[in-house]
Amino acid sequence: MKKYIINGRFLVRKITGVERYAREIINELDKLVEPNQIIIAVPTMEVDFPQYANIKVVKVGKKKEKSGVSEALWEQIEYPRFVKKENGIAVNLCNKFPILYNKGIVAIHDVSYKVNKNFFDDSLRGRMAILLHEVTYWCAAHSSMKIVTVSQFSKSEIMKYYGIPPQRITVIYNAWQHMKRIENASDTFQRYPELVKGSYYFSMSTLAANKNFKWILYAAKNNPDKQFAIAGGGKL
Repeated sequence: MKKYIINGRFLVRKITGVERYAREIINELDKLVEPNQIIIAVPTMEVDFPQYANIKVVKVGKKKEKSGVSEALWEQIEYPRFVKKENGIAVNLCNKFPILYNKGIVAIHDVSYKVNKNFFDDSLRGRMAILLHEVTYWCAAHSSMKIVTVSQFSKSEIMKYYGIPPQRITVIYNAWQHMKRIENASDTFQRYPELVKGSYYFSMSTLAANKNFKWILYAAKNNPDKQFAIAGGGKL
């Protein structure tokens, strides 16, 4: 039986939505699979990686300093080399995959880079990010890869913009189980005395344009007698 080898680059990255999705999928998979049926390949870096009961974490490639460039090169070169060596099935859970090894499974969370280009920075970095995602998604569409996405809406968008037949796309919804592991912050109202319990509207996310925070600001502007609290990061 072939092994599934998960691209573990997300384990060395800051946790945002796609990294959270990957971590929670693996937490649940670990309860279901036999030992050594699934491997997570990770870059060889000075990082504390999680330990699982049945899923094995394997450091792959030469030792590197932690940086975006070294992680990207690892993902494109060393990870697929390891998959080939092990005769495994590649699993990529965070939108990206090795472009020259477009086989296996890839999770595409949305096609915002295709649909809403105006949401992203009009800088060299922003334009490069759009180009990279578009090339990646085009390669996935024109390969035999199995595609996973997070909602029926995202599935319909992928089909619409990339012409992928529905049978190639499986919906696996976002996790919520990590909320069970978050302890209540009992000092919140001491730290933020301007908040009155039960009397404000709370929103949490990054402040990227595709998160639609402009509607929160619109609602706040039109309801000056109400209180709105926003937690998140990035530019607005």
